Amino acid sequence: AVGALGCAAFGRAGIDVPVREILISGVSQMLAMASGNEALRYVSFATQVLGKSCKMVPVMIGGVAAGRKFPTAQYLQVVIVTL
Repeated sequence: AVGALGCAAFGRAGIDVPVREILISGVSQMLAMASGNEALRYVSFATQVLGKSCKMVPVMIGGVAAGRKFPTAQYLQVVIVTL
C-alpha cells in the first residue's frame, strides 16, 4: 500500500521489478513455513530443538558442494551447536 502511494505521488522509478517471480517466491516460502509449523505440532519439543540445531549441517554441506568456502571458525561453530 505504501509503495503504491509512493508511485502515485512521485511516479515510477523506471526499475522493472519481476513481480510475478517475487510473488511465487513469497507464496512458496509462506506455504513451506506453514507446513513446517504444522508438522512440528506432532513432534516433541526436544526433537524440535535437535532438528533446528542440526539444520546448519545440510546447509553447509550444500554450500561446500556448490563451491563455497567457509572459514574454519564457521565449521567449528556448526560442530559446537550440533553437539
